[in-house]
Amino acid sequence: MGSLFECGLCHFRNMAERDHIPGNTRDNLTLLCIWIINLDTMMNMETSTVLDNFQRLQGNYQDSTPSFCIKRPIPVIRTNKVKDRVGMRVALIALNTSLHADKYTDNIQWDMMRKTPTWYINVVHQRV
Repeated sequence: MGSLFECGLCHFRNMAERDHIPGNTRDNLTLLCIWIINLDTMMNMETSTVLDNFQRLQGNYQDSTPSFCIKRPIPVIRTNKVKDRVGMRVALIALNTSLHADKYTDNIQWDMMRKTPTWYINVVHQRV
């Protein structure tokens, strides 16, 4: 299983539709939480899966290069569109929700906050 990755500043620009303002408390907190989410996403990936995917990519690339007249078998992955392509908005909302204290702990557990991404998905994918 792979995960799309964008740098923290790109995520910030995609969601705020502007550049980060150094020293701005809200901007700094948003950027910090984006970095936390990016690190959490990477740390939750199974090491063997990441290595297997990389080795498959490497083997497929080496195998196809001499066989075909393709200038660049692996496309450059980029976009000029400013939009949240990977769900960072809902990840920030879910992270913020998880930080609320509940009756017995300093933060709530997944079972208590799992409805946050659910309502977001239902709103975004609502068919009119």
